[in-house]
Amino acid sequence: MSIWVAAAVGNYFYVWLKKRLDLRTKTVLLINLAVFALINLYGSIGLIPNLPFGFKSSPEMYTYAAIYGFHIGAVQSFQRALFADFTIPGRETEFFSLYAITDRGSSWLGPLVVGIIRNFTGSLRGGFVYILLMIVLPSLGLAFFVDHDQGLTDRVRAKLPPCPMIDYRIPEDSIAKLGSSAAVVTIIATLIHCHPLVLLTFNH
Repeated sequence: MSIWVAAAVGNYFYVWLKKRLDLRTKTVLLINLAVFALINLYGSIGLIPNLPFGFKSSPEMYTYAAIYGFHIGAVQSFQRALFADFTIPGRETEFFSLYAITDRGSSWLGPLVVGIIRNFTGSLRGGFVYILLMIVLPSLGLAFFVDHDQGLTDRVRAKLPPCPMIDYRIPEDSIAKLGSSAAVVTIIATLIHCHPLVLLTFNH
């Protein structure tokens, strides 16, 4: 419960910080990911034998939980905001459906990998290394290969133009040659499928 309270506080803090310093959404997200990387690096250091630190005491773990909670809300909020900046107008449902599938649909992978690490090493501490890699590698990709400004431009270019109002006039003698009302229904259904805004008129 305390983690999610800290998450709410952290989320408001980073929204305030973004406005105060006029930061980009991508920048705020990278700041939070850098903090996550640092705390998992600290946990990974605990793999070194005989070190008295590296999340080996209760105060360290409470500190870890507080830092994690303070930043997790901002990460979730700003990553969705950044993703929204890249969605094509009018196709938001498709993009966020894919987002939900890749987000929640892959949630089993982390526990599986950490479980395998635990089986091979006899310790859960190796999970810090795995989490560190899963944070650092995508963060590098985000920092150096994702152009926020270009993405905003491309999403506008990719926007599909509205379907024009098209007047399909089917001569009466052509309808007579179709042979059955089922054929007429098929043609009409095809036209409507291809052009959402279709005006059909029959000449008499």
